Amino acid sequence: MSQARVSCLLAFVALASNASGQGPVEAKAGGDDTARAGKPVVTFSGHTQGVMSLAFSADGNRILSSGWRDSRLWDSATGSEIEASGEGAEAVVFSADGRRLAILSRPAPKVSRLAIRDAAGGRDLWSVDPNNRGQAVGDQTGVNLVAFSPDGRWVATGGSVADKTVRWGHYGVVQIWDVETGRNSHRFDGLHFGAPVVTFSPDGKYLAAGLDGDNGCVREKGEIRVWDVLSGKQLHTLELQEKIEPYYPDCTVVDLAFSPDGERLLSLSKNGWGRLRTYELASGRLIRSMRLETAVRRVVAFRPDAGRLAIARGARNDDGFVRVWDTGTGERTQEFRSDDIHTIHAVAFSPDGRRIAAGGDDAYKPGRTGSTFKSMVKVWDCTED
Repeated sequence: MSQARVSCLLAFVALASNASGQGPVEAKAGGDDTARAGKPVVTFSGHTQGVMSLAFSADGNRILSSGWRDSRLWDSATGSEIEASGEGAEAVVFSADGRRLAILSRPAPKVSRLAIRDAAGGRDLWSVDPNNRGQAVGDQTGVNLVAFSPDGRWVATGGSVADKTVRWGHYGVVQIWDVETGRNSHRFDGLHFGAPVVTFSPDGKYLAAGLDGDNGCVREKGEIRVWDVLSGKQLHTLELQEKIEPYYPDCTVVDLAFSPDGERLLSLSKNGWGRLRTYELASGRLIRSMRLETAVRRVVAFRPDAGRLAIARGARNDDGFVRVWDTGTGERTQEFRSDDIHTIHAVAFSPDGRRIAAGGDDAYKPGRTGSTFKSMVKVWDCTED
C-alpha cells in the first residue's frame, strides 16, 4: 500500500477525533404490525466498490465507512463528504473516548493487518498480523471482528486459523491486545470453527466471544465463551440449544451484547430463523429464549444500551431493509427500507442510539445493467415516539 494512500486515511481519521430464580422463558416474538417505517435522513454515496464496515465517531458527528478499495469520512448530519481515501478496510472501530481507532484490513491474500491509530495525530501506534502466520483474522464480514474495552485499555480480535490437523480444517482464536504497547495479553486457541464476534462487558472485566457452529462440513452447535480479561481464566462455556435442522444447519452466534449493568449477556444466533437469548452473567444461566420471526444473516447490530437489535437484509428481487426489534419483548418496532441498496453489508447505531446507518450496494438490483454498481450509506432517525 502506498504511503500516499495511507497518509490520506491518516489525515481524515484525525478529523474524526474532533428474570430471577426461574428457568428460561421460551417466547415467540411477533408484532410485525407494530413496526414503523421511516425515510432516510441522509444518504452518502461515492464508494468505488461496496461498503463493508461502518463506525460512528464517539460524538456521533461523523461516520467512517470502509470497503475493500476505499474509505470515506462523512458528516453524519449533512451527508457532506469530509475526506476520501484509497485505503480500504474490512472493519473499523472507534474507542469510546474517540482517541483511538482500530483498523482491520487485508493488505495481501491470506494476510491480515490490525492497526491501532491515534485519531488526533493520525499515526499508527502499532500494527500486526494478529495470527502471525499469514492467516486471515476471520473469513466473515459485517460482524464484530474487533472490539475495544470501554476504558480503551484493551482491544480484542476474533477469527480463525487454518489447520489441517483438526477435523474441520480450521479452529477459532480470540486474542486480547494492550492498546498502547501492542503486547499480546492473552490468546485463546483451539475454539471450534471460528470466532467472528467479540465484545467486552461495560466494566471491561470480561470478554465474551461468539463461536461458529456448523460450517457445512461438521454438524455442531455454536457456543459462547466468557473470560476474565486480566487473568485470562475462562468463566463460562454457554452452549446454544437449537436443534440442528436438516435444511438450516448453520447454528452460530451472530452478535453479542451486555446489558448496561453488566449483569446479563444477550446473544443473537441463527438456525434458519433468528433466536435471541438472555443469560445471567454470574451463573451462566439461560433466562430467556425468543425466536424472532425473521431470517438472519451476519449483518446485525445491538443498540449501545442493548435495548434494541437491528437486523439487515437484502435480496435480489427486493429492497434492502433494516428491521429493529425490542430485545426485551421480541416485538418488531421499526423497519427502514431502501429502494437503491439491495445488498446490505454493514449496519451500526449511533452512540446515543438515536440514529441507525446501513451500508451496501445495488449489485443485485433488478434491471441493473453493466458491470459497475453504486455503493452508498443511508442514515435514519430511529427515535421512537
